Amino acid sequence: MVSERLRAIQTIWRGRIWEYLLFDSWIIAFVRSWLSRIAGTAAMRKGSSVAGLKLLSTAHRTTRSGAFRNSLERQMTVSTDGMRSLRSEIVDAGREYLRTWPGSDRVRARNLLGTRALVLKASRPGERGILLIDYAYAFPLFAAFFNIETVSRHYHIVLEPSWIGYCTPEILAYAHLKTPVFVETVEPPDRAFLEAIGAPFVPVPVAANWWVDHRMVRPLGTAKDIDVCMVAAWSRFKRHAAVFSALATLRRRGVHLKTLLIGYVGDRTLSKDDVYQQAKYYGVADLVEMQEHLPLDSLVAQLNRAKTHLLWSRREGFNRATIEALAVDIPVILREGHNYGFSYKYINEQTGTLANEASLPSILHNVVDTYTEFTPRRWLMEHMTPQIATSILGNAIRDAAVTQGETWTTEPVAKVVELTHARYWDPADGERFAADYEFLKSPECEPR
Repeated sequence: MVSERLRAIQTIWRGRIWEYLLFDSWIIAFVRSWLSRIAGTAAMRKGSSVAGLKLLSTAHRTTRSGAFRNSLERQMTVSTDGMRSLRSEIVDAGREYLRTWPGSDRVRARNLLGTRALVLKASRPGERGILLIDYAYAFPLFAAFFNIETVSRHYHIVLEPSWIGYCTPEILAYAHLKTPVFVETVEPPDRAFLEAIGAPFVPVPVAANWWVDHRMVRPLGTAKDIDVCMVAAWSRFKRHAAVFSALATLRRRGVHLKTLLIGYVGDRTLSKDDVYQQAKYYGVADLVEMQEHLPLDSLVAQLNRAKTHLLWSRREGFNRATIEALAVDIPVILREGHNYGFSYKYINEQTGTLANEASLPSILHNVVDTYTEFTPRRWLMEHMTPQIATSILGNAIRDAAVTQGETWTTEPVAKVVELTHARYWDPADGERFAADYEFLKSPECEPR
């Protein structure tokens, strides 16, 4: 028992120290960003282009200063005829980064087709199709083992990042293409970065969490025997301990909220047992139910038991579980300052609310008591479905294509995303684009 308690204290304090270093200390952020910038600049000058690019990217993502970020963007770009573009050494570093991928990943790259790389519009003679690649790890993997110059002549390439912070080698590996590369984002700083570095990148105002299949993720009329649900990996950045602290505060007030944790192995900073020991440390383990690695239908069934869903991370990508909660018609609670701290349209009077560390206990209690007054699914169906995302994406690509004098006769099809893969809204589209996938597997699309 003593060792378990010590272990819980250890993981809790490791999390607090990690948060302080990553989020709370302006001095550490200042030093880290400047050291990364200085070291990255020196590495680029000495010919270590990949190391230099990674360090400059780290500097851009870790700074708290908009002025520093803008200055670094000017360092990485050049102005020609009033238009900014990445410097040739940055573009070359992105291409060199692709050469670092081992040949053993070739099969893994091929397996992206139809799972993480989906054709949404067929390529035809004289008319490019659309190829969407999702998840950051897939971007360089695809670019390293496919001839993306050839692919870009036949398809408009769309990148769908899974995490915020777009100054990364994974995205900049596409900077050498001569055709537009469309990048999804709803975060203003990431959009500003793409606009600052210029061609070939074109921001599109949708994100990875827009593609929830609301036919499967829906209300089931299940009895509500859970107060709070939290779908989150067993990872430090999900901040389970802070949630347990709020539950403990409520317990002292005489309020006992039954909480369901649905998790999976994440970045291995925590295990399922680590999370359970934290719950015991705060004296709320008896209120907590834990489930793991649920398929989508089981996840939906469990979400339907809850009265609200909570996301308490400080920074991540575009959380899909929050949107899945809206789709099953339960309100959501999001931490104030999440990611860059900008307001998301899907957090509003119909769908849920924001909370901070001090207000979380009271807001949890209030939302649980009033959950029937929210109408989250109605809002979602009117504003944020895969069909709406497809329309926004299609319009952005069509406008760019028509501006460049390209032909546009057909619209893209919709897709949906689950934890391990993307798939078509209409399964028949997999057969519809069979010829496109055969082309992408052909020798013509082999890397040079």
